[in-house]
Amino acid sequence: MARLGSSSFAVTQLGRRCFWNLGPNDFYEYVRSYVKTKAELDKEAFANPATNYYDKEVRDKVRSCERCSHTYKLAPDGLCRDACNYHPGELYRNQKDRRYRYTCCNRSKSASNPGCVRQPTHGFVSTNNAVGSHPVVLAIDCEMCLTKLGSECTRVSVVDKDCKTVYESLVWTEEPILNYVTQYSGITEDILNKGPTKSLKQVQDDLLQILRPDTIVIGHSIANDLKALKMHHDALVETAIIFKRGHRWPSLREVALEHLNKVIQDKGNEGHDSAEDAITCILLMKHVVASS
Repeated sequence: MARLGSSSFAVTQLGRRCFWNLGPNDFYEYVRSYVKTKAELDKEAFANPATNYYDKEVRDKVRSCERCSHTYKLAPDGLCRDACNYHPGELYRNQKDRRYRYTCCNRSKSASNPGCVRQPTHGFVSTNNAVGSHPVVLAIDCEMCLTKLGSECTRVSVVDKDCKTVYESLVWTEEPILNYVTQYSGITEDILNKGPTKSLKQVQDDLLQILRPDTIVIGHSIANDLKALKMHHDALVETAIIFKRGHRWPSLREVALEHLNKVIQDKGNEGHDSAEDAITCILLMKHVVASS
């Protein structure tokens, strides 16, 4: 991979020369050639589950799905094996037949009508079920803290191709936090409590309004971010694979310094910034396009 010049001026000139004249869909078309599905990323041996701290108490805990209200337990790997059927809309009373119906599909409430949307498991959502098209390039990065479920998402940032933040939220964990790992996550108890902080379900619902099956999502270790978000998406660009060295996946900090002359994650004990990391992923893909 060609290396950018060693000055911020070179990066600025790169942007002027290669991107100011691109049409709104050109960058999307360039990046699309690097897209992989989640299954293809896993075949690259990039599935990298976080260390889990499951004990019998956590595994045997009976949980209630926030979408379908059914109860379930986790398997030893921390996942649920039961599919989730639910209605994303609200109940209302139809004035004609006086029956309660759902705003999402207009079906009536009954035991024989379990839900108009099906997700692979309780707690997880898939963009494959999203309706419509949104052919844009976005980058996602999460910050995580350690709980008995492993690494749970506590902050998520989404930026567009112009490096503008289009979505950001702090996130409540499902289990109590054992270690904030603030030196990496940038998250503290005070930050979460001051908020505004949303539940993971609320964040998932927000992201499902942004992501469609044809939305390209860039990330560094994106499989880990999606796992923390409990989301499935199949149009992924993994910068760690694009810039890998032999069999080693370099850190985002290494890649940014070498190819963008950009120093990131340098705030010491204040931790990382998910928005900065997502922006860096966008800039790296612009570098790739320019170099090609």
